[in-house]
Amino acid sequence: MKSKIKISTIEHDSDAYWQALLMRDGILRSPLGLEYSEEDIAAESGDVHIVAVERGEIVGTLLLRAAGDGLVQMRQVAVPKKRQGHGVGRDLVKFAEALVWAECGDEIFLHSREPVVGFYETLGYERVGESFMEVGIPHQ
Repeated sequence: MKSKIKISTIEHDSDAYWQALLMRDGILRSPLGLEYSEEDIAAESGDVHIVAVERGEIVGTLLLRAAGDGLVQMRQVAVPKKRQGHGVGRDLVKFAEALVWAECGDEIFLHSREPVVGFYETLGYERVGESFMEVGIPHQ
């Protein structure tokens, strides 16, 4: 029997937040030689934090940050490699979209690392502009 994944929002500075932060660090930051600073963590206090949980374990996370005028940035999307390709990322994005639309957001944008642009395109996102460097790697 397949386990059901529960997706929900969590509070900044909660136990779940720190678990999700460790996941994001291992997937997104550490491989690039980057670390979260106290300022980075404090800056996330106003973000919406979303996690996917299966059997009590966080198996994916993403953040939403208001950018003004109905514009919302999706950031820090992270799913462990062993869970990729199983719908966790898709379900996180769909949950985030529903939340944004319900809260009167008009548009979602993100900076995608080049290797995962195709994932977002399958969900209906479009490339805008030229590739650019962010945290030392190409993004779209």
